Amino acid sequence: MVLRTDAETLLAVGIVLASGAFVAYLGYRIRYHRDDHLVAGYDADRVTDAAGLADFAGGILLALGAAHVPVGLALLVSSAGSRFWTAYTLLVLAGVGVLVVGSRRYAE
Repeated sequence: MVLRTDAETLLAVGIVLASGAFVAYLGYRIRYHRDDHLVAGYDADRVTDAAGLADFAGGILLALGAAHVPVGLALLVSSAGSRFWTAYTLLVLAGVGVLVVGSRRYAE
């Protein structure tokens, strides 16, 4: 197995890993430090279980952040064509969809 170490690939790997780290950090802050204000559209008057929402939203964001690691590492060993980026985009959209739909159970 030969690693792709050209500048373009390394930049793409860095961007994917950095964005994953940022998303995971947000998930960590929401889940473990209860920074509810980081949840988009958070309204304390409408939320029925703030701790449950923080656990759920933070957990999904941690998982999405962690999902960036294999994607970034895969860039080092394979060519990233349109199928690769389509699969990545669908993975992220599915995670966001689960987050949006699942968060509704914590609001009135």
